[in-house]
Amino acid sequence: MATPGAESVPHSFEFPPGVDLETYCKDQFRHMRLAYHRFRDGHTFDEATGFYDDEKIEIDSLISRCSEYMGESDIALVQKSLTLMLFAHATQYRDSWEPYSMHCVASASILANRNQEGTVISSGLLHDTTEDTGITQQLIHDDIQPEVAETVEGVSKHRSHKLRKTVTDEKARFKAVFSIVDNVRVILVKLADRLHNMRTLKSNPPYLDPRP
Repeated sequence: MATPGAESVPHSFEFPPGVDLETYCKDQFRHMRLAYHRFRDGHTFDEATGFYDDEKIEIDSLISRCSEYMGESDIALVQKSLTLMLFAHATQYRDSWEPYSMHCVASASILANRNQEGTVISSGLLHDTTEDTGITQQLIHDDIQPEVAETVEGVSKHRSHKLRKTVTDEKARFKAVFSIVDNVRVILVKLADRLHNMRTLKSNPPYLDPRP
């Protein structure tokens, strides 16, 4: 017996390569939950840009800040890195239900507020892509900039959590990390990343959220 309404389902529909039904449903559920939390908190979605109002404000603020002191080539580099980052983290969210991309924008903004060069800002935007998404270092090397690829690799390679088994004190762990990093950009990006993480420590996972 045919399922009611089955005739309206395109028989040619296929999931993207490597994506199964369970993964697809989980992603859709996350999208719905995100939309619910955004709507509940009074945010609006702009169909023209594909961003919620607060996301667009953060992105526009970053580009505006960069435009205050960067040349055209550096601004173009940042915008290209921003586009790649938004694509790479499109379906990822933080425990606060904010898009994960906003963490990357915030980290880059911390660096921009200190007048860092385009390579550093781009590295801040892309610092989690090779570890958390399908973006490779080679792609960043070829499509963005070799120096950005090197910095992103350094951030991923020298993650402080790899030292937790041998170095338990936070201050000592950071000293150990910095002692093996020979690229100052890696240190700057790691500090911006950690600073934003600490600023958002109070963001509760949705299952701990007391609001209805």
